[in-house]
Amino acid sequence: MCNVPYRIQRILPNQIYQLEKLSDLSLINISREELLCRYANGEVTLQGGSRGCQETSEVVGNQRVQIFDALSDDDKRIVNERLAIVKEIDAIFGATATHGDLKKYVHSRGCVKSLATVRRWYDVWTKSEKNILSLVPGKSGPRTHRQSKEVMELTYQAIEDVYLTPQRETIVDTHDALCAEINHINRTRLEPIKAPSLSTVRRIIKSMDGFIVTEARHGRRAAEEKYRVSGKGPATHHILQRVEFDHTPVDKFVIDDRTMQALGRPYLTGIFDCLSRYPLAMVISFEFPSELSVLRALRQAIMPKPNISERFPIVENAWHAYGIPSTLVVDNGMEFHSNTLRQAARELNIELLFCPKGRPNYKGKIERYFGTFSRDVCHKLPGTTFSSIEERGDYKSIEEATLLLSELEELAYLWLLDIYSQRGHRNIKTTPALEWQKGLELVEPLFPENKEKLDVMMTKRFTRKLNHEGIYYENLKYNSMELGSFRRYQRTLGKLDVRVDPEELGHIWVKDPIAQDFLRVPCVDPEYANGLSLLQHKKICEMAREEKKAAIDIPKLLEAKKRFRDRVKEMTENHLIRQRQRGARFITPTLLEDQIDAQIEPPMDDIPLSDVPLFDVTQRSERPGA
Repeated sequence: MCNVPYRIQRILPNQIYQLEKLSDLSLINISREELLCRYANGEVTLQGGSRGCQETSEVVGNQRVQIFDALSDDDKRIVNERLAIVKEIDAIFGATATHGDLKKYVHSRGCVKSLATVRRWYDVWTKSEKNILSLVPGKSGPRTHRQSKEVMELTYQAIEDVYLTPQRETIVDTHDALCAEINHINRTRLEPIKAPSLSTVRRIIKSMDGFIVTEARHGRRAAEEKYRVSGKGPATHHILQRVEFDHTPVDKFVIDDRTMQALGRPYLTGIFDCLSRYPLAMVISFEFPSELSVLRALRQAIMPKPNISERFPIVENAWHAYGIPSTLVVDNGMEFHSNTLRQAARELNIELLFCPKGRPNYKGKIERYFGTFSRDVCHKLPGTTFSSIEERGDYKSIEEATLLLSELEELAYLWLLDIYSQRGHRNIKTTPALEWQKGLELVEPLFPENKEKLDVMMTKRFTRKLNHEGIYYENLKYNSMELGSFRRYQRTLGKLDVRVDPEELGHIWVKDPIAQDFLRVPCVDPEYANGLSLLQHKKICEMAREEKKAAIDIPKLLEAKKRFRDRVKEMTENHLIRQRQRGARFITPTLLEDQIDAQIEPPMDDIPLSDVPLFDVTQRSERPGA
């Protein structure tokens, strides 16, 4: 009987109802108890004649239930006045009231309404089986236009050609195009037609389907976003089951701690647990969304973070977020499609879930978290850019910037751990910190075997052939005694599996083909490579090539490193914000002047003789086999 109309044909003995199917007039019998049971379960709807009031309804499940209480106060008053008139007519004349009877009633009662109006109310009310909702004003049927059919066709054609286009022309433009078309037609007509007014065109457009209008003017994606139905989202049952990952530019201009220049807007990279609403990682830097920033944030999310109070003593609460997530929800940025992230996800047993393109609402929890961070932190600080140009107004963001990057990090962690995580969240009915602790009682987060194994997983992978000089990567040489032993069986195993950390070129990881583990191999020039990132090294080599250096060696790279440091300082002091941002990407503690100087080997005269070990000297002739 689902969605099939029936009519009660007759009631048989023993309270059996005979129903007639309206589509083919077939008959079925059903007991009164079964019919009432189906009615109570919502499987049966008793239909009257209330066809003219479908807009005045509430939605229950997939059905619309028409109710009188949903009407406005004015509509209720009008319906009650009309109901009193039709009920009085029915009491006097009954269902057989004729046109003459209604005429006598209107004249005898001194009714202010015309005879045709009263006749229409009475007919609608009786045909709807005396349903009160049939008397709702303006709901007796579709609205009819006073314009002729020809004018209406021209109007709809003009709306389709002018208004419903990606150019998003105005209603005035649409009306002008319609008037021009009608004037052109009137040149060949004996009886000219009159163009509709601007208000008529505006009323027609406003009565059109909003989804269709938005789709035609802004695209289907914008229409689906505007008229989407928001729900609870995917269900999660334990912490780390579903984790969302994203980047956003911070609505705040900050100042570099070294140059005291406004560098522009840094980026915030965040990882967010969907069940507890507890952030797992928050990295603020000038690194553009890239493979490096993704690995940096993922490493922070997995590892415990006991040193927050050491870095920022003002923060009172600890950050208890850690563990390997089960599902990582990301967008379609290039940094999330890198082979390094895919390889790390496979090794950590993380499922990568990519959202549809242009659908940020698929990871709406972290998007809302970013918005809360901007409103609670960034918009209250000097130098904020706000969320839009309209909201910013005449505020001079660059001139008002007085906050250092390190100070912004301190305020961000203070807000994250002492305010956001400790206050109630309306969706989880408790605080994110308490919800996370509750989740820890049910699920114990997983970790890699040790930190070094995680460091190997968070690396770029490539293959190299081994020779007596070791392994070359980006003009840097890596070698050790253990690596030399691999050459004995390399002929049968081919190239070696090599891993490199983009943030630390002081060493690489080489897979032992026999033991099936990774060996740490240092760079043969540690004074240059230790603490150097891949991005910095490429920039230094580029500066050396620009000066047409025939051969790149370490002494020349050290000289280029000094020039690179000077160039970074020059870029961060530049008057262009974009140039300062690029320079800030290369700033690391290894580029500070005092640390560079500390890497220079001390003179031999400064080495105390007591620190020199004693060696046994054996003459050549005394060696075995000499």
